[in-house]
Amino acid sequence: MPPSVTSLPWSAIGPSALLSATVGALCFAVLGPALLRTRSRDRRVAAGWMLGSSLAVGQGGFGLWLLWTATSGLDTAGALPPGWAGAAWGASTAGTALALGAGRAIAPPWPRHIAQALLLALSWVLCRASLEWGLGGHPAPTQLAWQGLLTALTLGGAMVWLTQNIHTPGRWYWRQGITPLLPGAGLGLAVALTPPAAPLIPHTDGLPVAALPWIGAGATLTLAVGVIVGLVDRLTRQRDQKLSLSLGEAHRRLREQALKDPLTGLPNRAYFDHRLKALSRTLEGKATPLAVMMVDLDGFKAINESFGHPTGDLVLKEMARRLRAEVGPSSLVARVGGDEFLVLCRRPAVDTEGTPSALAQRILHSVGRSFTLPHAVEVKLSCSIGLVHSPEFGPPQRLLACADAAMYAAKRQGGSTFAVFEPRMEHDTREELALQTELREALARNELVLYYQPKMDARSGLITGVEALVRWHHPQRGLVMPGVFIPVAERFGLIGQLGDWVTEEACRQLAEWRSQGLRMRAAINMSAHQLRQDSLLPRLKQAMENHAIDPSQLTIEIIESVLMDDAAVRSFSGLASLGVGLSIDDFGIGYCNFALLRKLPVKQLKVDRSLFTDIQNSADARSVVTAIVQMAHALNLRVVAEGVETERQRDTLQALDCDEMQGFLFARPMPAEKLTLWAMEGETPAEAGGFRPSLFMDADPALQDD
Repeated sequence: MPPSVTSLPWSAIGPSALLSATVGALCFAVLGPALLRTRSRDRRVAAGWMLGSSLAVGQGGFGLWLLWTATSGLDTAGALPPGWAGAAWGASTAGTALALGAGRAIAPPWPRHIAQALLLALSWVLCRASLEWGLGGHPAPTQLAWQGLLTALTLGGAMVWLTQNIHTPGRWYWRQGITPLLPGAGLGLAVALTPPAAPLIPHTDGLPVAALPWIGAGATLTLAVGVIVGLVDRLTRQRDQKLSLSLGEAHRRLREQALKDPLTGLPNRAYFDHRLKALSRTLEGKATPLAVMMVDLDGFKAINESFGHPTGDLVLKEMARRLRAEVGPSSLVARVGGDEFLVLCRRPAVDTEGTPSALAQRILHSVGRSFTLPHAVEVKLSCSIGLVHSPEFGPPQRLLACADAAMYAAKRQGGSTFAVFEPRMEHDTREELALQTELREALARNELVLYYQPKMDARSGLITGVEALVRWHHPQRGLVMPGVFIPVAERFGLIGQLGDWVTEEACRQLAEWRSQGLRMRAAINMSAHQLRQDSLLPRLKQAMENHAIDPSQLTIEIIESVLMDDAAVRSFSGLASLGVGLSIDDFGIGYCNFALLRKLPVKQLKVDRSLFTDIQNSADARSVVTAIVQMAHALNLRVVAEGVETERQRDTLQALDCDEMQGFLFARPMPAEKLTLWAMEGETPAEAGGFRPSLFMDADPALQDD
């Protein structure tokens, strides 16, 4: 007859009880996340957790009852047959698997909790009964029933509390950390202090009773692995949840960006089109037609070029605020381009102050108010407005084209006004569309041609190179200058194709000159759009390789305002790595960022002619040019004065230590054939302005490779 638990000294049950409480806490620490993960929609995840948790928790329960033998008063000289030990382990593991499986099979919470508690309690009762029978005890069925009921109630309450708390929002370490420990430790302590249901008389063969607690402690080591896996899984899911929230926020922002202009906060073109179509359908057949305005700022490009894009952004934000204030809540204003806005409003049946024409006048007045830039610089802008009424001029998609045509009509009137659309305006728009179509065909039919204007060394009078300038030999229009078709190319997305043609043709001509004994250096112009293209460097490299051109023979000229385009500036280092030269064109009329210029691989500055037109009479002009030359030379940059037309300008620029000059005084742009004759045979074509060089490219030491 074993002694009762109360008669055992604390020294006999204390360590075992504490160990049992720890094992019980670990069992529930694994069971907590298992109750969640076995219900995962991913069947592979659920199956993996069910298998791993069944083994870990089942083996933990088996180990817990083996630890119980240390406090049951057994004779340590006895033994437990291996068959009974296997039955106890199987009951604990299979019961745990069934409990977790019931959690996946039963959807309603309370029936699920009850079924899981009963199955888990049954597994623990069968595990204990197997051990008692294996140790020679013969518990009566009523004893097992009462103890099973008590265990089921205890486990059921603990699991219900666990599952409810583990689903409750809160800190994860409370829900899946501390929450399982409390009921688990309590159950482990209760197991340790539970007396046998009947006297135990151990067998003589099998596993030694004295080793059972150690076997139980070892069996529970898998619980530690389960706890670690659960913790890692929780941390991984927490990271995934944060990533999911971050992606959700990113998707929300993308949806907003899809309908909102990020700079001004106004709706964008997509939202405007949607609202215009929706209102057109709603008001179809009613006496409240719509009006659409295209508002384009006059002179905004000069703001960007003079003060930089950050200042231009401030101007756009202010103009957006003024437009929003003028149109009011009943109308819609959207930003659809760099400095273009659209306004959608209803047109009243009678003329009032609320008519679109009156609104256009108010917008002109509001935009025309002065605006103070940073550093207390005050500027005034104007705008050109194109106005079209619906439904006189067709469906929504046509209204925008009509408003655009009316806006360009206002531009042609000098700007700072509005024009109401008339059918004749479509002719001008069609003319522009026809021009871009013809330009596409001209590129295919090779109607474009390059003219070349020489650059001269200011000291020796030698030719230092030529600038390639594109012209269009139109079969009906004659010679079309770039000022006519370049804006069309930029507006209709042809500037990239046009730039590729110029690069290829310039390289071809350099190769032809080389075959004729002339080693020329040519400069070509590139726009910010071309510099932003990822394919620029491969195409440029391929063009030079196609014609075996030394990169030092090619110079890329970029207007100064490009320095404010971060995406374009990033391509500078790539161009420099190819070995071509870089030159800043129109320098001095834009945003002179000397700090940025110092960091760029630029070798040349071209001073805009507007800075020295009256240089022979203006001390201010001489001071500005002197400052630019000194700054450039300090940065080891050569200075080119473009647009030199008089001998007095030439002499003054020479005195100011300018390096090179270019202009009508020396030579006008001419076709390659005439430039070749001029260089090789000493002829003086009319385009050369009477100037005849004494030496040519090969004799110029300034053109030797760097």
